[in-house]
Amino acid sequence: MWAEYKAEIRDSWRILLKPDLPSELMLSTVLNALPGGLFWQDRDSRILGCNLQFADDAGADPIDLIGKTIFDLRPSAMADAYRADDLEVINTGRPKLAIEEPLLLSNGSITWIETDTVPLRDAAGEIVGVLGTYRDISERRRIDDERFRLAIELAAVRRAAMTSMHDALTGLPNRHSLKEKLRNLLATSIKPEERCAVVAIDLDRLKTVNDLYGEAVGDELLRNVAGILSDLAGAREFVARVGGDEFVLALTFESEAVVYRRLGDLISIFERPLMLAEHQVAISVSLGVATTPADGADPDLLVLRADMALNSAKAQGCGRAVRFEPEMERDARDRALLERDLKIAIRADEIVPHFQPIIDLRTGSVVCYEILARWSHDERGQIPPQRFIKIATDTGLIGALTINLLRRACREIAMHCSGAPRIAINIAPVQLRDVTLPQKLLKVLSDCQFPPERLEIEITEDAIVSDVTMAKNILGSLKSVGVRVALDDFGIGYSSLQYLSELPFDALKIDQSFVKSMTDSTNALMIVKSILQIAKNLDLEVIAEGIETQEQALLLRTLGCELGQGFYLGRPSPAFSIANNRDAEEMENSGPLATIAPCSTRRTASPKVRSR
Repeated sequence: MWAEYKAEIRDSWRILLKPDLPSELMLSTVLNALPGGLFWQDRDSRILGCNLQFADDAGADPIDLIGKTIFDLRPSAMADAYRADDLEVINTGRPKLAIEEPLLLSNGSITWIETDTVPLRDAAGEIVGVLGTYRDISERRRIDDERFRLAIELAAVRRAAMTSMHDALTGLPNRHSLKEKLRNLLATSIKPEERCAVVAIDLDRLKTVNDLYGEAVGDELLRNVAGILSDLAGAREFVARVGGDEFVLALTFESEAVVYRRLGDLISIFERPLMLAEHQVAISVSLGVATTPADGADPDLLVLRADMALNSAKAQGCGRAVRFEPEMERDARDRALLERDLKIAIRADEIVPHFQPIIDLRTGSVVCYEILARWSHDERGQIPPQRFIKIATDTGLIGALTINLLRRACREIAMHCSGAPRIAINIAPVQLRDVTLPQKLLKVLSDCQFPPERLEIEITEDAIVSDVTMAKNILGSLKSVGVRVALDDFGIGYSSLQYLSELPFDALKIDQSFVKSMTDSTNALMIVKSILQIAKNLDLEVIAEGIETQEQALLLRTLGCELGQGFYLGRPSPAFSIANNRDAEEMENSGPLATIAPCSTRRTASPKVRSR
């Protein structure tokens, strides 16, 4: 900048240099013709002289400025910065150039200037102060700031685009960019015989990992899986993360045998535990496969059909690959229609309770009825409970279904059944994560004037494992008002004994698989005996499920099991038939039973299906 000023001074000097002008006037004219401010000051920052631009910016006459310091003219913070630059030049003897700094003008506004400061020397060469020049760079700063703002905005747009098209955790393409990448892959086949496989991938047991080790380990697992899948993908292939535990892998192939061998290798990788931080994590993957051209050429259709195949794979068990079949699409369409009808049926309170008796094996009397859901569809007839209960659970309808079912059961049992038997209702795992569940159940009991101590809720181990603390709080709230709690399907879980000691159970139900096998299997019989002994030690009531023969009933009674349930003892039936059934039993079985005979409605059939 100083070089520019020197050139400007020379140009001005040539213009103004005239024989009849005194040298002092000539110098003053040159300095005032400069396009910026100019000043010189001593070692203490006292002004020795300046041009008109500097004086105008300071709001004073040039003569009046002589002897003043920068601290007299500028705010202290600004003056300190100027003084620091001056001292650096004085102490080092080197110029300090192109200093961008703010300047307070006489009108109170602030502008930006670029300052050059050089040492001011006397005839002996000693530094006696500084000489400085500056020019206004506000417009340049404005342009630079605008460019910077635009650059920031552009970077933000690019980041937003990156974020919208990629998964933040793994960096993989997300669901939004999957379609475009798949379309590009399908359009760029290198060989005529090349085909594409779209593989929908689900991580089995990711939720268990999160529950056991925390979400940080779960996130690390997802990043590891993303790396494994990315390594499997070739140069033109790719993997995307499309959901919490779901990925899509796009592969190219010429031979189906090759692609299925690759998928077999992928399944094998996840059969071995993965090392994550300090944990060894065991998971598996389920795969659904759709291929071109057999299953379509549209990206959306291929992903949809791969998802249908994945659902089938998960239904068949973990760690397998299933390819799309046309009937899967028909099943999916049928399920969607059934889901729609189920929503309507729940809203219209068309899901009705049936009551299966729980019998005292010593006397034959009914002590409780388990409430089981039944749905008679206008067009399809009776819908199997295992089908509509799963749909209700998957779609979040299970809560409303349970409340409606309990309300009807409370009213119907009071209307049709003499005495005061308990009723038992199943609570789905997802409901035990609803902190408002106790209030919802108790409101129904209050509305129906049904005593809480006559209600028993049945839960399974998988309803507890995700959050034992929450389960303990919810069950504790219900227990405090008299509601009983039973652990269902006891013996088939991994940690049933642990939960018996931690949670406030009143009863446990021996899983029907042991009851069915105990007359033929020594191991099953020993398990039943052990469960009965555990329950006796913990002062818990025991209910044997799935009793289908007299032999099973007699053996359980001999072993000391007090309560039983099963089709031999009584089939689920509507409330209006309960009274008739009980009358028949009382006539047939008066007094303590020497043998346990089937009632009029008992006959061997397939196992029950519950309302959960």
